[in-house]
Amino acid sequence: IPDVRTNFSLSACIRQTPGSIGYVFANSLLSTTDKRCLQWYFYPTVNQVVVFYGENFGVRRSVSFTTTSTTQIDTNYLQTMALVVSGGRMRLTVNGTQIGDSAFSGSIQTCPTGVAYIGSRSPVGSFPITATIGNVIVYNYALSSTQINSLQSQCETAFSTS
Repeated sequence: IPDVRTNFSLSACIRQTPGSIGYVFANSLLSTTDKRCLQWYFYPTVNQVVVFYGENFGVRRSVSFTTTSTTQIDTNYLQTMALVVSGGRMRLTVNGTQIGDSAFSGSIQTCPTGVAYIGSRSPVGSFPITATIGNVIVYNYALSSTQINSLQSQCETAFSTS
């Protein structure tokens, strides 16, 4: 995982089973110097994607993005999602369409572990998501709209060969 600071991006190709909830990416050490933490949670029963960026020892900071009928995430279809953190803001896109742009406050807290989990929140599989997840990439810079749009074809190529 690259060393990231205040500007970074996370992208993933996701085919989620309808109605399932759980973590896509969690308890991740996103910096070797200041141990930033990020947790990405799908909660489709209330049409939300929640990004916890400071859940640690009782401290919880999060940004919630509400999806709409055109940006649903639990459709059993391939979805390309990108989270961009830049300039004190988080932006989330689904298939190139921005579903949220929100300011966040405070710092990203230190994680209790430096291990990245994809598809659950812990090694024992707590809060697993029922989905196929691929092409999870952490960038040490904020992706541009053009770069986000190019992710869709990368996901389609990756999933067509799997």
